[in-house]
Amino acid sequence: MALPVMNGLNRNPVYRALNIPMTIGGVERRMFGLAMLGGLLVLIAFGMTGAALTFGLLFIAGRWATKQDPQLPHILVAARRFRNLYDPVKREWYGIQ
Repeated sequence: MALPVMNGLNRNPVYRALNIPMTIGGVERRMFGLAMLGGLLVLIAFGMTGAALTFGLLFIAGRWATKQDPQLPHILVAARRFRNLYDPVKREWYGIQ
């Protein structure tokens, strides 16, 4: 029995929407939620002006971080899960006499 020979090139479409981060207003959605939560907490504690400023600052910071590296929030969340088991640079501090 003969094996089938590959005669042509198979093309599989890859859609760009699968590779871009999900954003709200240019901010990654988890960062947007963090900005909304921060604004809400400041609204409860201090009032509308502080909440608007807090939300605006967190929104701009989130937009900048998303523009720099869209995977940064995922890296930071993953980094919290793993402990430093060995770090050869850690040394005890000692004073110079």
